[in-house]
Amino acid sequence: SSLKTAYARWPTGVYAVWYPIKDRYSVAEFYRALRGSDWRKVLASELLVFPEDTAFRLNGCGLVVINPPWGFERTFSEALSDLKRILIDGDGPGFSLEWLKTETSP
Repeated sequence: SSLKTAYARWPTGVYAVWYPIKDRYSVAEFYRALRGSDWRKVLASELLVFPEDTAFRLNGCGLVVINPPWGFERTFSEALSDLKRILIDGDGPGFSLEWLKTETSP
């Protein structure tokens, strides 16, 4: 893929990949591939506007950041919290941040 090519040329670069969330299976497969990759630091974030079991609509979106800069997790968490407050009524699904790989991952 072009992401692998870019990473091979510039392994210290910061890469962001946006993806739609329509079903959990596709996202789980994507995460599995990322966990098995050679990348050392991978942070996944998701913002769900509708419950995951809502059919026939875009339930949310995600952003994977490879080699996120220092402090990105905290800053992006604050931004996601603001987006949740603006876009989601009441106790909607919300957002998540998850390290899929860290430099200390096996």
